Amino acid sequence: MEDKIYYLIGLFDEATNEKIGGIHKQLSNQGIPSLSMCPHLTFGSWTNVDTNELCDWLNVVCENQEEIEVKFNHLGLFSLKVSFLAPYVSKQLIDFHSKIHERFEEYCGQMGYNYTAKFNNWVPHVTVVFDEASAVLKSLPVIADSLTPFSGKITSLLLCEFGTFKEVKRFKLKQSMEC
Repeated sequence: MEDKIYYLIGLFDEATNEKIGGIHKQLSNQGIPSLSMCPHLTFGSWTNVDTNELCDWLNVVCENQEEIEVKFNHLGLFSLKVSFLAPYVSKQLIDFHSKIHERFEEYCGQMGYNYTAKFNNWVPHVTVVFDEASAVLKSLPVIADSLTPFSGKITSLLLCEFGTFKEVKRFKLKQSMEC
């Protein structure tokens, strides 16, 4: 039996998607392949977890969680394989991530290691380019020229199957009451 892997990703408001999409467009105009998935921030990954139980837990976590403001203010690298946009790591973002991982850590496995709270290794990021070193290096000045710090919001979470991106369940966060 093949292991089933699930990812939990944070999805952004439309204005944030448009800003990140603009960076992808600039990369495309320069002939640099960028990640074609919807912009997202990965909160976790689990292998062979009971999705019904995980969804019940995520319902509890999300039921009173307001949308999370994220302030994108820098770019980064994971070796020379990935270039990414990174938000300021706020207390609200870390607390939410920690709450998600209060349960089901034993199912994180090798794929989920970098997302767990237990190993304190999570780097919140939005992948822009995942490619060979030459493409990643070529992407940096384009991203840097396109990136003006901006704020956005995580408005929902999506639990999906790895590889197929098949939606298991979406969790809407509460709209904040800010004026």
